[in-house]
Amino acid sequence: MVIGIAMMSAMVPTIIGLNEATKGARESEDKRKENEKKTRFHLVATCDIDADLESRRQEVHNANVYLGSDKKVWKALLLTRHMKLYITKRPTLSMTAFNGHFFELPDLQQGNLNGLVAISGETPPTLRWVYLDKETYQMRWGGKQDREGHIGGPFDLTHDGDYLALNDTQRWLALRLEDAEQDGREAGVGVWRLCCDYEENNGAGLPVDTPKMQIYLRRVLADS
Repeated sequence: MVIGIAMMSAMVPTIIGLNEATKGARESEDKRKENEKKTRFHLVATCDIDADLESRRQEVHNANVYLGSDKKVWKALLLTRHMKLYITKRPTLSMTAFNGHFFELPDLQQGNLNGLVAISGETPPTLRWVYLDKETYQMRWGGKQDREGHIGGPFDLTHDGDYLALNDTQRWLALRLEDAEQDGREAGVGVWRLCCDYEENNGAGLPVDTPKMQIYLRRVLADS
């Protein structure tokens, strides 16, 4: 019994040291992830090799995500725009490449980094919220009031840190603009809207006859 107690006494400092080392490593990893989420990045759409028709797949695969807007409409007697996110390889001057980072989401506990913001192409450039329209399932951007009542997160990175997730899933969808919609407002051929299958119903809430494709959103670090 005496020998056992002596051995245990000798082991205590070692155990404490291991626990402290583990705690330090965990805190270091948490700090690394926090810094990673604060770093600005672009978004690039990717898709599986067998996704949709090859011609459509080529329009989407490795195409950048952009902040854009539909033509002006009257709403509540104010001239406004529908601010949406697009996927294309042929952007126009009115489109702005996604350049954003994670930000504290007011809906969650203080100190979180589960909101998503991006720099708009406005004059001057402004940091805007990125969120999911709960009615159309299309990704949009705008100010605080625009985001209210919709789904602002939680956004996060996948375990490997390479892809964007919303509510712990990657159920992103690309919804193709029909030819009638591609009237020069935002681009020519090959423009897709960025959507999310938030209800996990394979995009049942989206237009039935419009081509849509399951995609992933790859994070690419922005230039400093």
